[in-house]
Amino acid sequence: MKKYVIILLLTTFLIIGCIQEVGKPEIRGISHKWGNVTSSTTEIITTIKVYNPNPIPLPLKDILTEVYMNHIKMGEGSALKSEIKANSESEIILSTKIENSKIPEWWVTHIKNGEKSTMNVKGYIVFDLKVTEFKYPIELSNSIETNILAGLSSDEPREVNVGPV
Repeated sequence: MKKYVIILLLTTFLIIGCIQEVGKPEIRGISHKWGNVTSSTTEIITTIKVYNPNPIPLPLKDILTEVYMNHIKMGEGSALKSEIKANSESEIILSTKIENSKIPEWWVTHIKNGEKSTMNVKGYIVFDLKVTEFKYPIELSNSIETNILAGLSSDEPREVNVGPV
């Protein structure tokens, strides 16, 4: 047991020492695209480009997330690919599945807030230290604003075509 604790401490100090000496990893880009859409869930695939200036790879195992919109839990996510190579740019790919049944509940709060929402992502970055796992907590927040209802309002007359039913 003592041997494992010493290995864990040495590994941790080595990783921390390399990051402090050479540099911290840098996020160079985040993009999103639609994934699989079913009657119950909508998947969002997120690609995060990370540059690691350190001479050793970071032992990233997974990223676990929960997504909240206006305090409503919309879904969960995890990494499809979670690798940060040494001295290079790597891609981390996350899959987040939104529960479609939560969308109407969120939409009501979005409209009541003047078409504004706050999205919170809470979770953990999971590092594999071989003898144990280390979970580093993360929390991100973004504002979302739409103007969808403005297109439905107008003082101008509109022609309505009603065809046979």
